[in-house]
Amino acid sequence: MTQNVLVELGKALRSFEYRPADGRFRSWLCTIARRTWCDYLTARKKHNVGVGGSVAGEQLEAIPSDDDFAAALDARMRA
Repeated sequence: MTQNVLVELGKALRSFEYRPADGRFRSWLCTIARRTWCDYLTARKKHNVGVGGSVAGEQLEAIPSDDDFAAALDARMRA
């Protein structure tokens, strides 16, 4: 997140004109950080897409349970 804010800050500083009488640098910096955070959250929502349906359920059911695995492991160790 910090790197993203610094990249955006680097881009925005090209057009920034500091006026000490206004004292608005801190609020300007806060605005950049807030926008970067919102962009991050928006991008994160787009990538968190779940997959489901009957195919996914069948694949999950095909995975052996721990009891089956333990029994199979014991059988192999005894053989």
